[in-house]
Amino acid sequence: MGCHRIRPPRDAWGLVSVLPSAGAGLELIELAILRLRRGESHREGSADKELAAVLLSGSAEVRGAGFLGELPRRVSVFDGPGSCAFAPAGERLEIRASEESVLAIARAPAAGAARGFIVRPEEVKASVRGVPPFQREIRDMIDGSRPASRLVLGETITPSGQWSSYPPHRHERDEPPHEAAMEEAYLFRVDPPQGFGMIRLYTDDRSLDEAYAVEDGDVVALPRGYHPVSAAPGYRVYYLWILAGRTSRELRPRDDPAHAWVKGQR
Repeated sequence: MGCHRIRPPRDAWGLVSVLPSAGAGLELIELAILRLRRGESHREGSADKELAAVLLSGSAEVRGAGFLGELPRRVSVFDGPGSCAFAPAGERLEIRASEESVLAIARAPAAGAARGFIVRPEEVKASVRGVPPFQREIRDMIDGSRPASRLVLGETITPSGQWSSYPPHRHERDEPPHEAAMEEAYLFRVDPPQGFGMIRLYTDDRSLDEAYAVEDGDVVALPRGYHPVSAAPGYRVYYLWILAGRTSRELRPRDDPAHAWVKGQR
């Protein structure tokens, strides 16, 4: 069985491919990290994949078919909601760094018509979910209301000592109306950066049952199974979550029935 945690180079310039990775088990999601110096540009796009460029730090001008705009300055992912640009299959996205900038580039095969757009910080749907000790901030960036074909993505901030993606849930089977099949990947950041969190991946029959320490910059592929996350005391853990629907973009996660009862805690 392959390793689902990937540790990309931390300080490499240009485009660094992260997913797909041997043994990680994903079929739909591609992920790359783009690091640009001020004034540098990068062009993205393909005939059969849609893409989203999420600003992790810095600021950049983005140009696509029908739009030109700015991804406003962001000191870090812990500096409030971010921004992203989306380009459908068959269209190009040009990114020009206004200062030293880091972006996550997510791609997935396109399964239908879509159009390009920018999501600005004020358009991100932020909410607090759960109760201590599994309270977290959710930032929905590209949800089902956006005209994408397959991608859904957003950000989660897990405070010190808290849990997220909890109670544990999965989205690996098409069993409407209870569950919809989607691949997922998490890109982690930690504050302060020397800290760590934990993630467990497991299935009902335990044919998959793994736990990983996750550090700043790590990526974890989630092809199947439940996947709860925790933040070590003293550290905040962020992850960019990228979902690709196998048959639809509808979010229908299924909680692990052994732990679903905790939702009743107040």
